Amino acid sequence: MPYRTADVPSSPTQDPVAARGRYTARQPIGLSPPRTGARLTAARCLRTANGLQPASDGGGDRAVSESAVTLVVGGAPLASRTADLRAALTAAGWSVIVVRSAAAAWTNPDNADTDGGEGGGQERRRPDVVVACPLTFNTANKIVAGVMDTPATGVLCDALGAGVPIVAVPMANTRLWGHPAWPDTLTTLHEWGITLLDPTDGKPGRPRPVDSGTGDAVAAVFDPAWVVAATGPAPSCG
Repeated sequence: MPYRTADVPSSPTQDPVAARGRYTARQPIGLSPPRTGARLTAARCLRTANGLQPASDGGGDRAVSESAVTLVVGGAPLASRTADLRAALTAAGWSVIVVRSAAAAWTNPDNADTDGGEGGGQERRRPDVVVACPLTFNTANKIVAGVMDTPATGVLCDALGAGVPIVAVPMANTRLWGHPAWPDTLTTLHEWGITLLDPTDGKPGRPRPVDSGTGDAVAAVFDPAWVVAATGPAPSCG
């Protein structure tokens, strides 16, 4: 059933990959926002009890106490709030890694708060959760098609494949929202277990389009606490 503005989809109950008969032992990756932090805590504490540590992309280890969020930033007006969102996630106990798309470079001309992105070669740790804010029309359609041609789409495709929780704030204007491919893209993202937040009020499960020409106003009133509520605080094994 197409995912349209008037629909309030139910929570996914089955991993679509497993439903197709592959990776049948894999658990559903979709969780309601309040359970995300609890799930991460349980997973990390189990690894700690077994003497394991999450590995970095380079094969090394990092401290178990550091719970990492990769913040993927697309080139929509909400990208202007990246510093505020990073600060809010950090205050919640997360170690934040920022990966910007080339289209979002205008928000960070000196590359001051970016740990990886278009054209960057820095090593990035594998995250415990991924936040895509904003998730643009272009990036969303790419990851649904399995296109992994940039660091931003690479982080998201990798997270989907590994079952890493993803919280996304889709931001597309009313003209793009009417594109024939968009309802199916949102439906697929939801069915894959990605938590979708509305950019105007932070409510999960039912994002709405942004009226053309109002993107900056929407960004101005966006509350980073909405994303923090969806990811939960960084898990602790104490």
